[in-house]
Amino acid sequence: MRVRLHDAAIDVSNFHVFHHRHVDGMFVSAKNSGTHWLKFMLGHAIALDYGVPPPAHSSGGAVNDIIGNPRIPQRHPHLPRLTSTHTIPSRLVAWQWLRRLLPCPPTVVLVRDIRAAMISNFVKWRGTPRHGDATFAEYVRGDVTGKRFIADAWWYMRFHNRWGDVASAFPSETLVIRYEDVQAQPAVAMRLIAGHFGMELSHAAIAQGLRVADRETMRRRLDPNHQEDVVSDEKLRASVSFSAEDAETLRRILRRHLRYDYGYDYF
Repeated sequence: MRVRLHDAAIDVSNFHVFHHRHVDGMFVSAKNSGTHWLKFMLGHAIALDYGVPPPAHSSGGAVNDIIGNPRIPQRHPHLPRLTSTHTIPSRLVAWQWLRRLLPCPPTVVLVRDIRAAMISNFVKWRGTPRHGDATFAEYVRGDVTGKRFIADAWWYMRFHNRWGDVASAFPSETLVIRYEDVQAQPAVAMRLIAGHFGMELSHAAIAQGLRVADRETMRRRLDPNHQEDVVSDEKLRASVSFSAEDAETLRRILRRHLRYDYGYDYF
């Protein structure tokens, strides 16, 4: 019942996709799934082809000049208007008749193995006011209402389900990209994403994106005035793992509620 009540609250409150449907493309990503990394690569590639300054930093608001917040005026009017969000949409976004009345832009959805994303999210927010001193086991159990943690198993389950519904209803308008596939073939991923948004990136642009794709470059280019840690500490991340009990807790949640696994072997 608590799951259904929270889902109903999302259904009557989150119409981000409809509110900002007049953009040229919408980049939607699960939290801790490589958002800053992929935007930084794409930002550099697009900047080269369109003759604008590339993002100076891998964190902060620098990349928003190219893939940004739909509420902020566009700095370069000749660029395609691309926006970024972590939103979990109302189920109405996947209704055929409503989308005919309110057409939405091409959408790219970035997902990641929920287990890896959760470890990254826990390490990033551990000790902050929102997470407090919660243990990893407490974080894995999560909070159905979404109030205690930035993004736990319940958040990822909802994100994957809602965007899975949208992709199922509108497959030609929705491109789902897996973080692991971007890691394996970043050039292919950049071409697919740009093509979905109606852009054909040059070979030089793709090469420029690849030049800033490694973790060390991302780390060197962090915005000193922005505190968010967008390149996780590998040693800290390696220090956190699912116990057998944690793994079973997560499997139980996902087995009961997850409807789209995107090819990940959760069970």
